[in-house]
Amino acid sequence: MEECSSSQRVGRQGTSASGVSMVVTPHISVVIPTHLPKKNRDSLLKLFTSLKEDNLSRGLDIILVANFSRDLAFLENLLREMREYFYDLRIFATNKESANIARNFGAMKARANYLYFIDDDCALIKSNYLESLLQFMKENADISALGGGYTESNEQSKKRRNHVYAYLASKWLENAVENERGETCYLIGGNTLYRREVFDEGFNFDPQMSYGGTETSLNVQLYQHGKILIYRSEFKVYHHFNLSFFEFIKKAYRQGGGKAHNLQNNLTLKSSISKKKISSDRQMREENLFYFKLYDYFFQLGLNSKTQKHKIPLWKRGLMKMELIFAPPLVKKIYHKVRHFLYMSGIFIYYKIIHRIFCKIYYMSEYHWRGYLRPMGNFLLGRKKK
Repeated sequence: MEECSSSQRVGRQGTSASGVSMVVTPHISVVIPTHLPKKNRDSLLKLFTSLKEDNLSRGLDIILVANFSRDLAFLENLLREMREYFYDLRIFATNKESANIARNFGAMKARANYLYFIDDDCALIKSNYLESLLQFMKENADISALGGGYTESNEQSKKRRNHVYAYLASKWLENAVENERGETCYLIGGNTLYRREVFDEGFNFDPQMSYGGTETSLNVQLYQHGKILIYRSEFKVYHHFNLSFFEFIKKAYRQGGGKAHNLQNNLTLKSSISKKKISSDRQMREENLFYFKLYDYFFQLGLNSKTQKHKIPLWKRGLMKMELIFAPPLVKKIYHKVRHFLYMSGIFIYYKIIHRIFCKIYYMSEYHWRGYLRPMGNFLLGRKKK
């Protein structure tokens, strides 16, 4: 990555603007990659407020790296508002739109022996959060990285797709844990503390990675080289996100592409971990099933599209998307409408007949697509019988 020119860099070095004497060496360097910071103003302010209220705020070296941002006026204002609360606050604007490039740049500029990476839409929950992370790392000298998960606010959990996405992210982390200590191969980029030695030894975030799960390649490399990564469920931060329907689909597709990128670069895991599957709990409400399947389908679509790009025409991919996503819920919706009509009309004699017909059609569409629908789909998509 090209380093920021002097006109692009806004920040300072040394003591605080208020003249208060600071510690010589910062406790933690906090690296925050962001894109379009003016658009994310509210979430950025929440993040900086939580950092300001942390017990270690005077010992924090804050590095904000704005991807492809021309809004330097907003960055200057943010700097003036927040710089006095920390050991140092430096803001850089880069000409590359990549979270990993921003993270690598922040790691290069970091001054502390511990580097904490957090996203611009996150915020600390407790005032002793970073202190607890640092204490855990100091008590376990063999650990190279320590991370936790996300938690959502009450407003976010009201939307089913937000709840499903948060649930899948937590299960993805929990299913990779190998023992009671919390050793793992997966950590998230928005809530992880690394030792500086990790980057001094030449490890870094993949700059070519622009899909979902951009931090996975680094963590898997560390795992393969015998480094110890720890996931602890008690270390959580707020994740302020509100996914629209299409943003939910985009997330799934990009994360599938990220997995394909790692597979192509031989960043595979041992079978005991890689074969673990994320499955929904029985306690999850039945209406969430649609979003689970929607996520899984577009994740697989992203995974396959990166390995078989341009081999399938666009119109065929469109039919394939509709084939498994919309038909089963549509059949189910029609069934409930018909059942309600029969119940309200008092025509109970046909209830069992309609129920059996529906079960047959739904089973066919949900699992096998046999009968008339599957052959028709094969004909339209040009598939051959096996």
